[in-house]
Amino acid sequence: MRGGAVRDVLKVWIYAAAVVAAGAWVSPVLYDAGKALGEITSVKRTNGFLEWMGRICEGADFRMFFLVSVIGMALVLFIPFAEWLSMKREARGRETGQPLQAKRGGVLEWGTGLLLAAGLFLLMGYGLVATGSFVWEGPPKEPLRLLQGALPWLVAGVVLQEWLFRGVALGIFLRAMKPIAAISMAAVLFTVVAFLSPPADLRIADPDASGVGFELLGLMARRLADPAVLLGNVLPLLAAGWVLGYARWRTASLWLPVGLQMGWILANVLFQAATRPVPRVDPLARLMAGDSLMHGFIPLAGVLVVGALVYFVTDPKEETLDGGA
Repeated sequence: MRGGAVRDVLKVWIYAAAVVAAGAWVSPVLYDAGKALGEITSVKRTNGFLEWMGRICEGADFRMFFLVSVIGMALVLFIPFAEWLSMKREARGRETGQPLQAKRGGVLEWGTGLLLAAGLFLLMGYGLVATGSFVWEGPPKEPLRLLQGALPWLVAGVVLQEWLFRGVALGIFLRAMKPIAAISMAAVLFTVVAFLSPPADLRIADPDASGVGFELLGLMARRLADPAVLLGNVLPLLAAGWVLGYARWRTASLWLPVGLQMGWILANVLFQAATRPVPRVDPLARLMAGDSLMHGFIPLAGVLVVGALVYFVTDPKEETLDGGA
């Protein structure tokens, strides 16, 4: 293991911590600015874009501003991070790890991942409705409008995530350690960042208070003390991160993991739009199936099945996960 590669791994974690801290610090400022914009555009005529932004800000709660702050700081800090890491020089002189490869069949890999994940999880959703875990309320009234509004954000968000987690971070980890360790570390990083998405039932007392972003971070961290959250929410995320990393390593490309994650999210969006979860008192029942296709042991099993399918639909590699031939 090269010393420079080990230092690069540390830099990735420092970058992630800096993004979270900066996002928490900026979020109250962004919240106040967004709400001010909403008030101005509600009483004063401006251009169409500002009015559109004002309507969004007016209806958004602090959780949304926190997420936007974290994403924004990830983009802002990536430029100095790339310079610190000397990514272009590292890419030119890299002799170890697994560089991403340009593929003619990339679109086919993307489509395969999309169909595998979306098809399996929608089928699993049908089973959850049939067993009474969810109630079918019928398809959304305007499905095309729902997809039209969700798809641009879905595509942009997934591509950005896969480029950062499986492209940059996993690429660095693969230069420093064996594939199984690199994929596992990238999965942990993915899980930590994904867990920063505040749940709908998480509320803060005063969104205008000083340091409220760090208060929200503390509330989310305390949720890990709940075994139901740890087992039902964190484990499926960790498994999904591992399968996405494995798909990237297996194909030396981002096409398949992008398709897989798009399929998971798209299936969950469609399923949540057409169903509602049934309140469950039994703790075991809540662990088996959460409030979406992303939470619970049954979705966890679905993720593992997708991982097995990735193994069978991709070409075998000469190198093994433990770094041997």
